[in-house]
Amino acid sequence: MVLELVNKLPYDHPYRWDGTAVGGVKLWRPDELGADLALWLDAEDTASITLNGSTVSQWDDKSGNARHASQPTSSLQPTYNTTGLNSKPTIDFDGTDDFFSVPEFNTVTVFLVGNQGTITRPQLSGADPNTSKPAWNVNNNNVAYRNDSSGTIRAVFPGGSTTEFAIGGIQLDISGNQVLINGNGGTITTFSETLIAIDGKVNTVGRDFAGAEQFTDGAIAEIITLNNLPSTEDRQRVEGYLAWKWGLESNLPIGHPYQLYPPYIGEPVYDSDAQAYITAVETADGQTLEASVKTAINNFVLGCKADGIWDAIKSSAILAGARTLSGALVPLVGTAPTNFNFVSGDYDRKTGLKGDGATKYLDSNITDDEQGITLNDMHLSVYKTETGSTVGVRYLIGTNDSEIYTNFANLFTQSRGNLITSGVATDNNFIGWSRSTSTGYNYRVNSVTTAQVLASTSVANINIGVFARTTPSIYGTHRLSFYSIGEALDLALLDTRVSNLITAIGAAIP
Repeated sequence: MVLELVNKLPYDHPYRWDGTAVGGVKLWRPDELGADLALWLDAEDTASITLNGSTVSQWDDKSGNARHASQPTSSLQPTYNTTGLNSKPTIDFDGTDDFFSVPEFNTVTVFLVGNQGTITRPQLSGADPNTSKPAWNVNNNNVAYRNDSSGTIRAVFPGGSTTEFAIGGIQLDISGNQVLINGNGGTITTFSETLIAIDGKVNTVGRDFAGAEQFTDGAIAEIITLNNLPSTEDRQRVEGYLAWKWGLESNLPIGHPYQLYPPYIGEPVYDSDAQAYITAVETADGQTLEASVKTAINNFVLGCKADGIWDAIKSSAILAGARTLSGALVPLVGTAPTNFNFVSGDYDRKTGLKGDGATKYLDSNITDDEQGITLNDMHLSVYKTETGSTVGVRYLIGTNDSEIYTNFANLFTQSRGNLITSGVATDNNFIGWSRSTSTGYNYRVNSVTTAQVLASTSVANINIGVFARTTPSIYGTHRLSFYSIGEALDLALLDTRVSNLITAIGAAIP
């Protein structure tokens, strides 16, 4: 897509950041943070690098604060590596004596893209002016800081080889400090210890003074520090910017708003199918959706297209995300479902629509024998966020010919009257059924796809129900946030996309 292509332009290309030549798309970059930006060192920007042969004597600060990282002594200068990370430049430190000095200043949040060599060493250190020792230091796979009792707290995130590049960071807050690794947003470790103050001052890149001197053994691609605790949106923009710039986007966690493309300025250029759906939902709601909800929808559509499963979806609705029940019933694909007895109180933006097991269901208005769908080329799927009653048979989706439903805690699938039991179907779970041959089908629950040998029989051309089996009408009490009906497809791929979608919507809504 256009955003990805723009991001691959050379750094100094005139339209990389100002996208007037490519449909108005403009990439976000850290200087949009304005006065909050304290330090910005960027190895890809060759104009910010002063070389002394193959080593670097000065690395210019791009924040506008002139806090340049410098090293006048040739023997202590790190090396400039033109292809250090995904064919982009890095500054490489030898782990012995290479480092930069940086003017002292206050900082609260640090982001760093780098790696470790054979020795785990700090890459960026902040000094406590009272003791001349670091209040904190950061590298790509651990963060340490010194509290008021002069002890050192170190958090290590799970990862692979220390030579792998990652986005590392720390948010320093007197009441609690968060480690941020690859966009995890502090979920790995939160410190409760109290710092001496939020005046740890950056004074070195590549060296730490904790006891004996320690020097970075590894490479640094980019450093961004802020003088505040950023909003979630700004933090995620920095993470997305760094990930896409340095080819680390696959490191971002499921549900991150910039998992599929980099951050942008202004209204994005969405996929046309995603944009049509978003516009229809906003029209039904009478108000706009949050940008992060729209991003989640767009990521889902783009992901399904990238996986080659989009065209197999013939009827679908995202029963979450929209601000109103009317918006939730807007079809993502195909004809809108007919609502039987659901009211606004049954709907939750994060978790979807709740059935009552008696009168409430949706008629999908698509039969089990239309638009190319046949029993031997068909899928049904739902995403269940809450398990309903365990009394009696409680249906999720289907007709008398092909259905998926839960009975007590077990999942059953049926092809014209034949039942097979699988494992427990828990909350927050994709459940799917797909048949591509006359001799058997696959079903998926709890992230496991199981093949079942079972001959197909003739369909009855009956509308497929959601929250109910339409013939005879037997209803479900579960809460669903998604359903899809269509041709046979890879259930694992759909599971990943739907799970990411619902997780991202839940995270995006306050």
